[in-house]
Amino acid sequence: MTYHTGECPVCRGYGRMEIIYNFPTGKVSVMCEECGLEFDTADDYLNNKNGYRTFYNKLSQPAARDASEDEIKNSEWYSLVTEKF
Repeated sequence: MTYHTGECPVCRGYGRMEIIYNFPTGKVSVMCEECGLEFDTADDYLNNKNGYRTFYNKLSQPAARDASEDEIKNSEWYSLVTEKF
């Protein structure tokens, strides 16, 4: 299942922010499904600061996956979930 927190602040209306589990950091974060913009913390996402892009397709090992419901519930992102698919 994929959880979203709303629209991307950069490509507004085109991409939704997916909640992911990031293997290199071992943390839950959000990433735009279209432009790849990421935020590590909810505060950064809500204030549109410290966003970055990681090009996972250039890495040899999977670096991220959809976060599980339990991972999201145990993170700061749970209160920001707007939809799930």
